[in-house]
Amino acid sequence: MTKCRWCKQPFTRHAQGRPRLYCKSSCRQRAFERRLRRHPTGLRSQPTRGYVSNDNVMTPPALARALVRALQPSGTILEPCAGTGNFVKALRPYGQVSSCEIDRGADFLAWTQRVDWIVTNPPWSQFRAFLAHSLQIADRVAFVSTLNHLWTRARRQLVKDAGFGIEKIIEFDAPFTWQATGFQLGLVLLTLGHRGGCSVEPLAHGPHGRRRPGVAGS
Repeated sequence: MTKCRWCKQPFTRHAQGRPRLYCKSSCRQRAFERRLRRHPTGLRSQPTRGYVSNDNVMTPPALARALVRALQPSGTILEPCAGTGNFVKALRPYGQVSSCEIDRGADFLAWTQRVDWIVTNPPWSQFRAFLAHSLQIADRVAFVSTLNHLWTRARRQLVKDAGFGIEKIIEFDAPFTWQATGFQLGLVLLTLGHRGGCSVEPLAHGPHGRRRPGVAGS
C-alpha cells in the first residue's frame, strides 16, 4: 500500500509497469493543474526564469574591438543597431561602415541596400525579424547574443532556407554591466553559401574588465 500524492488516501500499486503516484486520474490531473499555476512557463529550474529582455544594452568598446578583430570583416559593413556607436567605431578601420539606429529615426528593417557584412548586437526581443532581414541584404551576418537565440527550429530553418551556414561561433564572458541570463554568450557568424563545419572558439585576447564566468544579454 502507498498514499496518493494528492488526496493522501491509501491505494495499492500494481506490481508491473511504472509506479503510480496517484490513486486515480482525477488526482493526477489536479496535481498537474497546481504545478501549472505555480510555474506557468514550465521553466521552474531553467536559468531564464524571471528574466526580462532589455534591448537597450550596449556592447562595451573593448568587447566590440575584440570581436571585430576576431572577425576581420571587409568591404561594405552595416551596423543595424548602432546605439552609442561602439561597434561602428571598432568597424571603421576594416571597411566602409554604415549604421542604423531606431532611436535616431533610422530603422534597419527599412534598409534595402545590399552590403558585404552585418555586424551587430541586435535587440533580442526582435531577434527573428532582424535575422530574417539581415539574411536578405548581406553575405555575412555576425550577431551577438546568447547562443540559444539561434537554436529554435524556426530560426535554424530560416538560416538554411536563405542559403546560409554557421561558419564560426566566438564565445565570450559577459561584461559586468550586462544582466545575467544563465546562457552562454557568443558572436555567431553566418555566411552565405557556407556548407562546411562550424568552428567554436573562445574570444582570444578578450577585453579587460570582464566579470567572472557567468552570462548576460544584448
